[in-house]
Amino acid sequence: MSEPLEPSEWHRASRGRDFQFFATDEEVAAVLASAPLRELGPYSLLAIEREKVGSLWRHWASIHKLEALLEMVRMGRWNFWLWPRGAVSNIDSQRDDVDQVCAVNGLLLLQHGVMRKDKRDASSIGIVNRVASDDGRVVVHDLQDSVFGAVKSALQARLSHASIQRFPDGREVVDAKLQRMTSAAALLAQEGFFTRTAGPPLDAGRRVRR
Repeated sequence: MSEPLEPSEWHRASRGRDFQFFATDEEVAAVLASAPLRELGPYSLLAIEREKVGSLWRHWASIHKLEALLEMVRMGRWNFWLWPRGAVSNIDSQRDDVDQVCAVNGLLLLQHGVMRKDKRDASSIGIVNRVASDDGRVVVHDLQDSVFGAVKSALQARLSHASIQRFPDGREVVDAKLQRMTSAAALLAQEGFFTRTAGPPLDAGRRVRR
């Protein structure tokens, strides 16, 4: 377990890792409940909140158990951090720069429930797995990176369909690589719930991509 790094002293030293997908709220909640490495727990879910104070926006994070994800999404929250307390000892959730604190400490970012007009956009997970200090020190977040890998693998196992991106000029592009769908998400996509529609089922070789 490590003491948290300060974003005023540490910055991103790699591109990091990210993964995009379409899945239902219930599927994402099930993955969070089952995928993370138990030895790094207990886990908390940080939901980013914001409030307008005068002409400025104040940001902070509310802290929840993992099973609160469904309620948080219903309340309109979409920006979350997965906090493995066994890897990072303390996160000050009331800081206005809490997003930056979570990022430099290697917490897993979950963006789920983002709306684009009246449709749900793709979800994503991401991590900054390597940071450097102004004086040249480097920290690699191996433990947190293993959490990202476990969650990604659990999501990949559920993805079964390509997605179709439609452009304003009428063109359609089948995406079987970057933004794939679960079977349940594909059904919702056919009803117009997502920004993309469901594509054809994936063959076995394309269901798991690194």
